[in-house]
Amino acid sequence: MFIIDDKNNITGKIAALKTLSGGLPKINIRSLFSNNGTNPIVYLLNLFQITTGSNNLKNLIPEFIVSKTFDLETKIISNLLNELANTYTCGNILNFTDEQKTNGIDISVKEIDLFNKTYYSPTSTYGDVLYSNANIDKLIYDAIQANGNNVENDLFILRYNLSNDTINFKPKVNTLNEFNTKFLNNIKFFNPKLIYFSIFDYSFNLLGKTKARLKKEEEINKVLDNIIKSETTTIEDRFFEFSQDENIFITLQSESKFNKVVKLKSCDEIDTFVEETSFENGVLKITENITIVELEKLFDEQYDNIMSNVSPSNKNISIIELVSRTLNDLPVILLRLIIRPDIMMLFAINNKVLGAEDNKDLFRKMINVIAATFGSLLLTYLVMFLLQKFIKLLTPLLINKKVVDTKERLNNKKKLYKSIFGINDKVLNISKRLNNLSLPEINKISLDIDSFTENNSI
Repeated sequence: MFIIDDKNNITGKIAALKTLSGGLPKINIRSLFSNNGTNPIVYLLNLFQITTGSNNLKNLIPEFIVSKTFDLETKIISNLLNELANTYTCGNILNFTDEQKTNGIDISVKEIDLFNKTYYSPTSTYGDVLYSNANIDKLIYDAIQANGNNVENDLFILRYNLSNDTINFKPKVNTLNEFNTKFLNNIKFFNPKLIYFSIFDYSFNLLGKTKARLKKEEEINKVLDNIIKSETTTIEDRFFEFSQDENIFITLQSESKFNKVVKLKSCDEIDTFVEETSFENGVLKITENITIVELEKLFDEQYDNIMSNVSPSNKNISIIELVSRTLNDLPVILLRLIIRPDIMMLFAINNKVLGAEDNKDLFRKMINVIAATFGSLLLTYLVMFLLQKFIKLLTPLLINKKVVDTKERLNNKKKLYKSIFGINDKVLNISKRLNNLSLPEINKISLDIDSFTENNSI
């Protein structure tokens, strides 16, 4: 269970955590919570519920979508270019060979379309949402439909071969460097409509996938989660292998998603469901420029829809549990939007130009590079967002609380710092500084909150 298990001591521990914005050096997200034996999102969500009230959780998702994903996307594309330059071209000009330009490069569809996106037409019910940011994915879909015939854009030609389920890629440019840069010029990963859809599809299988496909996706989800929460960037077999208990969990998850239900522990495993007509109407209302308040309203409407069979007395706690689950899953949900056919094709082409052969190791390498590079970034952005929101919510609680026993308050501050950061020089220095913390200094902290994210930049 979480470190705060005694509500009588909460106020003192709040005061300790609140001083985070008072000059703490840059935070390493991976080491920040590692000594607590839990992941940082679960840790922060527990802090939210115990100290500021669970109702504050409900609107975190729409606020994160509207306020953070544009900046996050810019960072991802920049990192993508750097990853390709540093790992594959290494600052050198790499030419496509005459053989590659004449006969092309064959790429296995099943290894670039991990989540079966090209099974769905851009004109299907949710096709407009699925392909809203992905013109090259549309081209891959068109190539599959045009089996044996060329489809092309200004950068390359594609031809699908049904007999071996491969896409043949022929470049229209001479160098891999130019191809990578132009390929990524118009890439866009996120928009509010796509994220909103993906969150509910992740839990309720809105696309109506088969049990077999869902089980395969659950295995990939587990691999991505393993890599994101790992402290290594090397490929390890354990990321791709599952214990008996994990296999049972994967099977149960896929069956629940196939049946479009989520079993909630908080209410004796009440099954929730999505009424899809209502959901489709909600998706249609989402635009690129939707506000936080407007998106909050749509999420609230969908929560009401999902919880329509839950008793009024259990409704709020059920919503909070669903929101908490979604926040914990959000790095994987967003990473799935990056690991799409066009980006996997991009990495496959870079590997093939360098001479890599199709095999299990190549597939694992591509997954590991993308998940390790961008999963960590997604996790960091989400944790920093939650931490900043938590501190803002704590400000009035801290300033308005009358604490008589200064010694007890100080001891609680030190304990919470140690529980969060572990025992190190930074914590010892912070503990010393806390000896002189006065009420005016605490009040000043509230003025420094807006600069917190910048001071602890990602």
